[in-house]
Amino acid sequence: MKHILIVDGGPRRAMNTAALCDAFAEGARAASPEVEVDRVRLYDLPPWKKPLAWIYSMNAPESMMPNIRQHLAILEGAVARGVGDPAPAFVEAHSTVQVKDYSRYAMDGLRPDAHLAWRDAHWESDLAKARAAGRAMAEKALSGTLPTH
Repeated sequence: MKHILIVDGGPRRAMNTAALCDAFAEGARAASPEVEVDRVRLYDLPPWKKPLAWIYSMNAPESMMPNIRQHLAILEGAVARGVGDPAPAFVEAHSTVQVKDYSRYAMDGLRPDAHLAWRDAHWESDLAKARAAGRAMAEKALSGTLPTH
């Protein structure tokens, strides 16, 4: 089974965005019975004001993140405004390992030795950053410090 996730950001359940999401789902399901479509309506998430975290596991090296983040900034800003968190948390892991056993794949162009060495040197720190961000997010949620509209 293959899964597709639709994130529906439309404020009304039966207008333009909803109709487009419905049509998208119909097209995906018509392609194959092996396709399952899930849909999340952002406006159905209670409460609407939620702490937000962006967690990136990138194959890219750390030096490329400013350029990558520049491209993601529009999406990040729109989602942050939508969920009501003007200061989302960010967790980044760089030069991540794509597969457990590189010898089974033709991935020499991706410099697997460099990725494995980076992971060995940084993975525990990346996990610690994720745990700390999760803890901070829980504290933020518990304190009710999100602004109201």
